[in-house]
Amino acid sequence: MISEKMKQKLIGFVKEDVSGKDVTTSLITGKNCYAVIKLKEKAVISGLDEAEFLFRHFGVKVKLQAKNSKTYNKGKILMKLNGNNKKILSIERTALNVLGRMSGIATASNNAQKIAGKNCRIMLSRKTCPGLNTFDKKAAEEAGVLPHRKNLNTAFLIKENHLKFNSIPELIRKAKTENKKSKTKKVIEVEVKNLSEVKTALKEKPDVIMLDNFSLKNAGKALKEIRKQKGIKTEISGNINFSNLKKYSSLKPDFISMGFLTHSVKAINLSLLVL
Repeated sequence: MISEKMKQKLIGFVKEDVSGKDVTTSLITGKNCYAVIKLKEKAVISGLDEAEFLFRHFGVKVKLQAKNSKTYNKGKILMKLNGNNKKILSIERTALNVLGRMSGIATASNNAQKIAGKNCRIMLSRKTCPGLNTFDKKAAEEAGVLPHRKNLNTAFLIKENHLKFNSIPELIRKAKTENKKSKTKKVIEVEVKNLSEVKTALKEKPDVIMLDNFSLKNAGKALKEIRKQKGIKTEISGNINFSNLKKYSSLKPDFISMGFLTHSVKAINLSLLVL
């Protein structure tokens, strides 16, 4: 499902790339043609809806040959195109960029959740690309990974810089007061950087305590402390990647958030070939 806001962004991406006129494509003789988008490496696919929308919006017929969230091998044809050659070539790179990035995030997200297994749920962080936040998080969700906060309005997340101005108890209490005023209760989460802050946060009973940049040993100690008090979920975050994910997930926190899945995404290699 693509929201109206996402559709307008996608159209804007094409307009930005064309920038008035595709001067090279304008040189070729206009005619109807067929083309395919093909995978050049194994991947979990995401972004088919977005690519399909772009081509259809500009008058190109699309026949999907794959589904989002599914894994396909190198050589798989993802979609077949039929339409004006100039339109196909002008949209080509934008469609491939969106499809490649979203599939890259979906592939990495899927791999991360497989490594963590049933020990915990993997989440994104907010380290997405500005302007692409919705697309990045949609790709991760299609791969079975949670989006964390959709935006700054969806949850309270008390972080280190907030604590330069108010204490952990003050901010948790203020968040609880705001929740009482609101029809919709927002999750209250606090980021802690040591065991002392864990104990301080526990007294105020937030919904989630996030262990930020904890060593494996200290994370284990902190989780043991938090589990003495029922009803508080746990999250581990900070420099978690594929090399250390298995060790941290073995501690069985409720969540592990990974900025790595979006800030260091490797786009999947795709090609559009005119037949």
